[in-house]
Amino acid sequence: MTSQLVPPHGGKLRPLLLEGEEHKQNLGKANMLPKIRLSSRETSDLIMMAIGAFSPLNGFMGKDDYENVVENMQLSNGILWPIPITLSVTKKQAESLPLESEAALVDDESDEIMGIMTIQEKFIYNKKNESRKVFLTEDEAHPGVAKFTLRKKFSWVAP
Repeated sequence: MTSQLVPPHGGKLRPLLLEGEEHKQNLGKANMLPKIRLSSRETSDLIMMAIGAFSPLNGFMGKDDYENVVENMQLSNGILWPIPITLSVTKKQAESLPLESEAALVDDESDEIMGIMTIQEKFIYNKKNESRKVFLTEDEAHPGVAKFTLRKKFSWVAP
């Protein structure tokens, strides 16, 4: 009997949530790593990735996917994706942690460790261009633009 379920976006669910002993081990490891504080939006994005709701994403977007989403509303592989999913950091953070290093992701409101990432790419993005292309306005009265304006200047990637 064939499934009557609609296939997941991108063809395959990619949950990233750890459980049991693997979760405990990684939580202990995360406590020893440098911390990156997440905004409420970034925490929500990370949770969505963890449960597979942002499949086929397996981490925050890299520069190629980010630019394709902003310009064409699709990932670099052609899959439809309307809004960039990125992790923003300060200039100091961007300069202090090298590529291939690991960091713990911490929810800024609860102080809870949400995950671990390996920094694979760093890039600077243009907030005004992103707001104009994604929301068709730069007006900070728009809730999406207001959230983007609060983001930091640099972005990191880590599947």
